[in-house]
Amino acid sequence: MPKGARASREEPPRRPRCVLLVLLALVLVSSLILGLWPRIRPFVRHRGEALSPEPVVSQGPYAGFRLEPAFGQRFERPVFVCQAPSGSDFYVVEQGGRVWRLPLGAARGRVFLDLTARVLRTGNEQGLLGLAFHPRYPHRPWVFVSYTAKEARAGLSPGHTVVARIAVDADGRPRSEEERVVLALEQPYPNHNGGMIAFGPDGCLYVGLGDGGWAGDLDDQALNPGTLLGSILRLDVDRAPPGAGYRVPSDNPLVGRPGARGEVWAYGFRNPWRFSFDRESGALWVGDVGQNAWEEVDRVEAGRCYGWSGFEGFEVYHPARAVRARDAVPPVAAYGRGEGICITGGYVYRGARYPILRGRYLYADFGSGAVWALVPAGQAPTNDPRRHRTAPGTVAVKLLTGTAIASFGEDRAGELYLASFDGTVYRLVR
Repeated sequence: MPKGARASREEPPRRPRCVLLVLLALVLVSSLILGLWPRIRPFVRHRGEALSPEPVVSQGPYAGFRLEPAFGQRFERPVFVCQAPSGSDFYVVEQGGRVWRLPLGAARGRVFLDLTARVLRTGNEQGLLGLAFHPRYPHRPWVFVSYTAKEARAGLSPGHTVVARIAVDADGRPRSEEERVVLALEQPYPNHNGGMIAFGPDGCLYVGLGDGGWAGDLDDQALNPGTLLGSILRLDVDRAPPGAGYRVPSDNPLVGRPGARGEVWAYGFRNPWRFSFDRESGALWVGDVGQNAWEEVDRVEAGRCYGWSGFEGFEVYHPARAVRARDAVPPVAAYGRGEGICITGGYVYRGARYPILRGRYLYADFGSGAVWALVPAGQAPTNDPRRHRTAPGTVAVKLLTGTAIASFGEDRAGELYLASFDGTVYRLVR
């Protein structure tokens, strides 16, 4: 976000004019707010206003889904939930820098990891943003984190992105004081930091990075594969050269392309806040946060461009950049401001409890609280294309609504959990 301009000292004769300008600005701002209020009111909740995630499908095969609390504990801005590759406990990430460990249904857990001293949380999109256990954990006892750094380091300003590896002792205690930096990257602005990290079925670590921030991709980063911003990276953290945090896999799609960074797996994203792998097919799904009009879902292929900032959703955003992005892959789905304001990417459901959802991708909106599933056409009414557009052969069915969902999570059985800024981690039930 832009920093506030420093107030200048005015001479006494100019004060009346200054006051008039301030009054005029207040009138303009008030008019703008009043004009937009009917549009944003559905997504605004006052302090103390109840959040009730209730089903919205009243009949048919997708009726009756709802959310129930998975734990008795309330969390401070939970941004992720997961299980480790072994053990039954869950791990809940708080944006401020703590990770809690607790069994399902527990009234309260214990702090597994505390990085509050090194995490910057001044911006709304900064903080401890991602967590991933090594796929061979605990035999390879590493946990990986993605966070916004509070302190400068090695020529990088405070607010840069850090992806780090932390070893875990045999008794389950992380040695956070011995973190090893995998990747450190300057962030030009405090928003669009991405933050998701996850191991793919190939054993590589995938890292999501936004376009650098503020608005409209001011520095034209996302369409440039020569920068890491606006991209999803694929890194080999098991065979890193001495002194390095990772190795660039030789089969990465842009290795050897002139002017491109070999770490890039795919690019053209605005802020891929949450992504996931389908545990059966291995497909990579991304929820990419939009600018002014459209939120989008992408199914990602190696080496491809996904259009931002030439396109937003299915629509042209910046005509000149759209020419450069003419070969971009269109979204699988996109929804407009009538449905929400900030997408939260989810998972392809592979659990056993609800066969009707198997193979369906679920995603949500942080503002409206809606949760959708992408289903085959014919299983639900066709979407209004002015509100929700999907690829041919699919429709989006709204399962429920009501709470500010910041992230999905998945347990080892494939059942889904949702972390909300009302302080609750929910599980999807029927």
